[in-house]
Amino acid sequence: MVSLKGLEERAQDLLDEYQVFKLDRLSLVRRSFETYSALSWRISLDGSKRRFTSLDDEAATALLGSVQEFERDQVVCLDREVQLLNANLKIEWITYLEHCRLSKLPEEKRLSPKQMPRVLDALS
Repeated sequence: MVSLKGLEERAQDLLDEYQVFKLDRLSLVRRSFETYSALSWRISLDGSKRRFTSLDDEAATALLGSVQEFERDQVVCLDREVQLLNANLKIEWITYLEHCRLSKLPEEKRLSPKQMPRVLDALS
């Protein structure tokens, strides 16, 4: 749980870091799934359409091509850490949930990925 808490705190730090130099039309958000959490890029397309994307996507590549090199480098550098963090978050969440299941901890006592932001806020 300590490792999972540290990873979730780093995810929040990355979200905060991105807000400092955030690009128009590209946002970084935390997503909660049933068995893990992850940070994801979301791009705003024409009008009000938004979709989740990777930086390899055509629309994201075009957007990054239209910004200054320094901003692009910051986003690319941040993306490397996001990808590594996401892999570790997935591993830690699945490990935690499997430990809970194997120890027969009742589901109502298990922490879910969706609950983690509230837990972190309560602990800080």
